[in-house]
Amino acid sequence: MSKEITDREFISLTPAKVAKRSKSIPTICVIGPTGSGKTTLIYSILNHRLVGIIQVGIGEKKQTTIIPTNFICDERIEMENQVALKISRKKFAAKDVHYNVMQKLADLYNDKDIDNDEWADNLDEEFIEDVFEPSDKAYHLKELVPEINLDNMRAVLLPLLEAADKSEPSFSDRVTEKKKMYPKSSKKPMTEIRRMVFEDIIENLGDESPIWREYYKWLNAIGNLVEESLVKVLGENPNEDKIYEFDLGECGVDAEGARVLQQLFNPYKPYSLIIEEMTLISRPRKELIELNSEDYPLRFCLKDTMGLNQLDDGEAYIKEALDVALSTIPDSIMLLLNLEERDKTLSESCEAIEKKLREASKLDVPVRILLTKADRIIESKINANKEAVSIQLTDYESHILPAIEEVENLSKRYYELFPEQKVDWLSLRYHEEKIDPIQLSLKKLGSEQIHRFTPEGLYNSVYSAIEDTQKRILPKGIKYPVFVSVIDENAPAIGFSINEELLQTEVGDIQNKLVLDKALVNGYQITDSTRIHGRSVVCYYNNLRQGRGYTTRAKVYGNFSINMKGMLLNLLRQYLPEFMTMYNEKAIKTVTDNIGLADLEKIIKVMDVDGSLSEDALKDVNPALVESQKDRDNQVLHYVFKNYFTSGDKYYLVIDKVAKNLSYSNKWVSDQIDEIYQRPISYDETIRIMQKRFLEIFETKEFSELIVKEIEKAMTEIVNKMFVVI
Repeated sequence: MSKEITDREFISLTPAKVAKRSKSIPTICVIGPTGSGKTTLIYSILNHRLVGIIQVGIGEKKQTTIIPTNFICDERIEMENQVALKISRKKFAAKDVHYNVMQKLADLYNDKDIDNDEWADNLDEEFIEDVFEPSDKAYHLKELVPEINLDNMRAVLLPLLEAADKSEPSFSDRVTEKKKMYPKSSKKPMTEIRRMVFEDIIENLGDESPIWREYYKWLNAIGNLVEESLVKVLGENPNEDKIYEFDLGECGVDAEGARVLQQLFNPYKPYSLIIEEMTLISRPRKELIELNSEDYPLRFCLKDTMGLNQLDDGEAYIKEALDVALSTIPDSIMLLLNLEERDKTLSESCEAIEKKLREASKLDVPVRILLTKADRIIESKINANKEAVSIQLTDYESHILPAIEEVENLSKRYYELFPEQKVDWLSLRYHEEKIDPIQLSLKKLGSEQIHRFTPEGLYNSVYSAIEDTQKRILPKGIKYPVFVSVIDENAPAIGFSINEELLQTEVGDIQNKLVLDKALVNGYQITDSTRIHGRSVVCYYNNLRQGRGYTTRAKVYGNFSINMKGMLLNLLRQYLPEFMTMYNEKAIKTVTDNIGLADLEKIIKVMDVDGSLSEDALKDVNPALVESQKDRDNQVLHYVFKNYFTSGDKYYLVIDKVAKNLSYSNKWVSDQIDEIYQRPISYDETIRIMQKRFLEIFETKEFSELIVKEIEKAMTEIVNKMFVVI
């Protein structure tokens, strides 16, 4: 690498400038069940000034923020005290709260020890706290309880209880009928059946009912309180383009930036109901920077998706977490597994996990498996073999190597289960050497295994993952990303443009299938006239936002199985040609308007080492079309990327990104779906109108244009991770 590029590597950037370049930074999605050490790993990588501020809620309850967060680190940020923050907003998730209100109201109505004249007294602080702190930790509203006017709440909720009491047929008759719907072999609890009946009555009030409208007005007022709380923290209502820059100060949380971050990362704050995602930009921990021997700056994004699911530990979590991680389409995944809980988390679900890992391989997303908590197994082994009541250092010296061999043998099982993935094991419990008997004994015995119990072992493992992630993005034979300057730092260095007219037939076929194929349309419409249960709608909507499908298994409610992204993915792969066909039809154009001639030539030089691609690119090209150096370089770079996309396995990755955006993530689509989901209407009506809106969207000219735009966007995102924008 030239001296020029090496020097330019150290040009410093502010955190805000890194934020604007974030789409070119490799992303690693970190997942792992409670107790696996995921939070420990993430906080061991961020710079120490930041960790002391955002490490809220760690400890006895092991509760971290439920807002998905991107931690972007770039060593070109020189000051450890400087950070930037981006907040992606969403509309208040009223229906998530509504579901819990209905559950608690139903329990109050069905409580045999409470008469209807006592309902008002029981709509108290305890009731609202139960509603605001759901057992599944889906959100946290407890801090808002003091702001809830109990008289107003009673005025809104009492009419709902009275509506159930005055319903025709009567509540008890409805319960009898509902119970008959279940087979005699079913052991459905009566409490659950009575809850269902209560919800049915309230849902049937309809959005025109004054009772329902007043209730929803009260519900949205809770959202207003959350909004006001966020505004107090930030001083304003954030928008998508806003980048906040903070100085964390010298110590403590007295600085304004430290105060803001501590509030936002407090797991017991209510912001998950209005914040979709946060991105925090900072300098990485110095120990990681010191490991970097490459001729490009250390830069990476750790994606923490914990906020996307709140499942318990075990095989269900692992499958779900991998599914969620893959839906974010990262550049790689790091899966942490606690060796102590191996049987619970893996043994019974290896086949399902293998299926997910095969999906990752189709997307070319490597999964690195990190086995943690090895120290606990070792200490348990030594404790079982101690010679006296108290453990002596000699006990460690006598039994540490056999204990480590046991961990090695245990780890080999996972090496064999997942031969295509990188598997390693670490402690993630770190003490200073002089007070750590494991390190002391291994040092005395001269064992190389000591690195697994030191921070350096963790840093080496993480650095290796970061390095591998960056290099996998590059074309074969290319060792380093290319340094480039851009004219507009808000725009990508290289872009792609697709001629929509040349893909008109293919796009038209997709639209016709989505709109006219009765079997396909019925697959994503709700054709069952039976009412859909509220929980099914909430789960479907949350999965839809992630790019995942949802299948119901209700007994007495309507059922559906819809995967919007999966449906679109199949159609795109069926009707859109491979890259070679699109390139041969000259449908794809490479756009280099955002870089200068010198950087254009630099990219070509790095990506076409022997000049063969440049020679092939200019064969049989009309000289009149490439008279200037810029024209010739554009032609060469176009050919270079044509070779990149057609010779590699990037087609599936591009189409997967396109399908996810078309199914929800594109703002034009999500705005329309969100508007329906937020309406004060029943869950059943919500999902039916949402799915009808998809049909209406698919019919439009805008959607056909969107297909092409999303292909351009996906190709652009992939290519720009080959560059370091300076």
